Formats: sequence, C-alpha cells, structure tokens
Amino acid sequence: MQIEIDAIVYGSVNDFLWLSREEILEVLLRKQNNYSTGVHFSNLFVQPQNRCLNYNKKYESARHNVQIKWYGLFDDIMENLYYKENRNA
Repeated sequence: MQIEIDAIVYGSVNDFLWLSREEILEVLLRKQNNYSTGVHFSNLFVQPQNRCLNYNKKYESARHNVQIKWYGLFDDIMENLYYKENRNA
C-alpha cells in the first residue's frame, strides 16, 4: 500500500507554514547525509512509540508501534523558504 501526501502544514488555522510534496523531498534530500546516532532517514527519525519499560497497562498497546518523527520541522521549513527566496532573486 502506498500513501501519498500533498503537503505538510505546520502551525494553526490562522498562522501556518507549509511545504509541498516536492519541497519535502528537496529538504529531505538536502539533509540526507546528516549524522545521527539514532535510526533515521534524512531528518526523519524512526523510534518506538512507547518502550513501556515498566509494563504499564495504559501504554502496553503502543509498545510494538513504530513512529516517525521530524525533529526540527519548523527550522527546515524556514530554511526552505530562505532557499526559495534566494533561488528566485
């Protein structure tokens, strides 16, 4: 199954920034060689949703789930805006 997205929106209804699908790929490819000690693909980090080390029943259902996080999303959006402005200047 392949899922595609059209954009990532960051912010609230009246105050937001966004990246199109093409811009997301540009940002991720620009950052593909960033060093990290964690499991990652460019700026996307793969990690357990909840390790549940104390075997708390409340979090047990999330123990085997994997999540992908994009730390620094706002910074990458701002950097992309800078690249767009300078590319068109």
